[in-house]
Parts: sequence; C-alpha cells; structure tokens
Amino acid sequence: MPVSKSSPLATSDRMREEAASITHVTNIGIVMNVIMTLAKILAGWAFGSIALVADGVHSLSDLATDALVIVGTRVGLRPADKRHPYGHGKIETISALLIAFALVFVGARISFVAGREMYLRHHSYPGVWVLVIAAISVVGKEWLFRITRRVALACNSAAVFANAWHHRSDALGALAVVFGSVAGMMGWGHGDQAAGVVVGIMVVGVGLKIGVDALVELFDVSADVETVTALEQAISGEEGVRAFHRLRSRLVGREIFVDVHILVDPALSVVQGHRVADRVEEAIRSSMKRPANIVVHIEPDLPELRAVNPNK
Repeated sequence: MPVSKSSPLATSDRMREEAASITHVTNIGIVMNVIMTLAKILAGWAFGSIALVADGVHSLSDLATDALVIVGTRVGLRPADKRHPYGHGKIETISALLIAFALVFVGARISFVAGREMYLRHHSYPGVWVLVIAAISVVGKEWLFRITRRVALACNSAAVFANAWHHRSDALGALAVVFGSVAGMMGWGHGDQAAGVVVGIMVVGVGLKIGVDALVELFDVSADVETVTALEQAISGEEGVRAFHRLRSRLVGREIFVDVHILVDPALSVVQGHRVADRVEEAIRSSMKRPANIVVHIEPDLPELRAVNPNK
C-alpha cells in the first residue's frame, strides 16, 4: 500500500534519510579535521606560532564534537519503546549542549593562553608557512561550515547546527592566525597573540548562544511563534473543525510533538469525527518543516467546552 508523505511511516523514512545526510557531512568533517589537526600542531611547534598550535587543538576538539553528532544522531533515530515513549530525540539536544560546552572551553583556553603570552611579553614572528597553512584552513573550514549548516537547516538538527558553528569557529581561529602572521612579518611581535585573544572570545560567545538554545529545548518550551502560527492556521483551516483549544507543542531533537483538542459538530459519528482528526494531523504534518508527532483529541462543539482555555 502506498504511503502518503504525511504519514507516520513516511516521517520515519524522512528521519532515516536525514540521518544519512548528517552522517555523510560529519564524516567529511572528520577527515578534514584529522588532516588540519596534524598540519596545524606540527607547523605551529616547528615555526613557533602559539596561535596555530591553539587552533590545531581547536581542530582536535572538532573531532570530539563530530563523534557526538554521529552518536547522537544514531541514538536519536531509535524508535520509541516502553521506557522512552517519546523516542530518543533528546540525545541530539544533549549533544548540542555538550558541543556548546566544548566551544566555551576551547574559546576560553585560546584567549587565556594567548593573553598570558602577551602578558609575559613573549614575542612571536610566525613564518610564511604558518600563513599558508592558516589560509588553507580558513578556506577549508568555511566550506565545511557552509555544507554542514545547510544539512543542519534541512534536518532541523540542533547538534549539527552547533557542529557547523564549531567548524566556523575553527575558520575564525585560522583567520586570526593569518592576521597574526602578517602582523609578525611586519614587525609586531604580539599580533599572533592578540588575534588569538579576539578569536577565543568570539568562540565563547558562539558556544554560549548554542548552549542557551539547547537548554531552552531541554526545558520543553513551546515551539517558536512562527511555528505555532503555522499550527493554528493548519488546524483552523481544516474542514470540520469549528474551534480548538489546549494546543501544545515542544521540540524533541529533530521532531516536533503537538497535541490539540478540536471541537466538531456533536452530530458527527465516531467514524466521521475520526476522519476529521486524520485530516487535521495531515494538515499539521504538511505545514511543518520537521517531522511531526501529533495527538488530536476530539470533543463535541458545546458551549461549556468552548469556554475551556480556547485558542480560537
């Protein structure tokens, strides 16, 4: 029997396809991070660039967050069970939170080490090879950020979005090394460290933003205003729905969970009311940009029920 695009089975297939896309782009990131980690750390030690060594450690931390994304995606894809009736999607949110912690730690560490070197008046004059490696890293990591962010937005994955920004923070770190190298070649011995301090602060800021967003999702807050408006329009626009109330939504990983009470003609049969509920579910799924898990409760359109916490 063919499956409609809005059916629960199609939703499960969609999540598997998204997981495959996430794994593919993350594997690309792993390969690039291994190469860049080795190149940066070895070149940094060889040519005396503290900023490049710190940036290499940052690339190493990217490997850990790549692993978190893959584990979180695979676990989150597991179907609901008796102990986890709402599925395992929260693991992806927890992965995003851990990546945020990693960003904050790495950013703070970069700023601290670079600032300490400036305080101790240790001058650094990186050579041209440091500049070349850093420039290659800027281009490569910015490209990786863009393709990872594209997948994150398509899949509505907080963990992948956080990982994309981890890639961009690495690109920013490498850009700072470029500026520091140029400054050193022009005679300013603290250019490398100053750039490290600035980039470290920027990385901390990104980590805090991602961490706050992940915590908000873990606290089961409602979906954003735009999403709620789309839900209301989908429900109220369906034939047979006279009114609705008790509309609730929350995000669980890449899924959105929705439950709502709809009021229908009291004269409808159980079968007719059930068909209205099915149409409402289909309308909601079609209006959402992410997989939706929906519960629709049917009530007769009576005055006393309309007075109970009405949405419309």
